[in-house]
Amino acid sequence: MWILLLILSAETPGVDRVTMLHVFQTRALCEEAKDRVAAGLAAQYPGDTTYTLTCVLRSPRKQA
Repeated sequence: MWILLLILSAETPGVDRVTMLHVFQTRALCEEAKDRVAAGLAAQYPGDTTYTLTCVLRSPRKQA
């Protein structure tokens, strides 16, 4: 599973630095969503570089 994360560059009181936005079955779907969210954020907050969007692969948990 791929997880789309929003990571803030600076700490803000009361706000988590890393936020999981959504979970996807494939990297391609995650990347599409990342591009869509990035475009929306860029339109609303031009020039803002205080965040990063990234897709990370979630490793399956081992059964005990």
